[in-house]
Amino acid sequence: MEAKTVKRILDSPPGAVREAAKRAAAGLSRVTRTSTFTFQGREYRYCFDTYNLAWRNERTVEIPIASHFLRERSAGDVLEVGNVLSHYVDVRHDVIDLYEEAEGVVNEDAADFDPGREYGAIVSVSTLEHIGTYEEPPNPGRAAAAVANLVRLLKPGGRLLATAPVGLNPAFDDLVSAGEIRFDELYAMRRAGPGNRWVEADPSSVRGARYRDSKFRADAIIVGIVEKKER
Repeated sequence: MEAKTVKRILDSPPGAVREAAKRAAAGLSRVTRTSTFTFQGREYRYCFDTYNLAWRNERTVEIPIASHFLRERSAGDVLEVGNVLSHYVDVRHDVIDLYEEAEGVVNEDAADFDPGREYGAIVSVSTLEHIGTYEEPPNPGRAAAAVANLVRLLKPGGRLLATAPVGLNPAFDDLVSAGEIRFDELYAMRRAGPGNRWVEADPSSVRGARYRDSKFRADAIIVGIVEKKER
């Protein structure tokens, strides 16, 4: 089904019809696409959730990767930047999001957040690239300040994992390429052909990848990891 047709169906009222169309499209994707993908030598199951059209965009790999990163970690030792995971899985950890108002979400900027404690794990799904974008004038460097602050909030030996779509915010991509946003480990995933199938790629090979605004999805994402050094 063409993207324009999918969008027209998904945007058509009433809401019950729209949700039914989403479920049908996600179900079709589940039976026509392979159910797993590989990232860093580990096999993951794609996310086929209907929220935010996850089955047909980058969320299909971001949610499994982020969820696995938090597996076996105590909820009290985790901070999420951007209220994303709660829309897909049960969440009991701390969440900050500057704009989204929801139960349990603290509306604070990641660049300034100071809870007076440290975390063993911090995760962010497609959020860091938005930081500073909506300021007047835009301040893309604020994303670098946010990452530095989040690393500060890690316990020694703690780890930060962040995903970001390539091409949505070229200024953010440039900060990563220039090392102004520094990850100890940097990986990438790219879309491989129709059906929203994804494969791992060299990070350098996805530079300049497009974000398809008309289809609400990226052609590639980066996955960055920082581990705070022991004192």
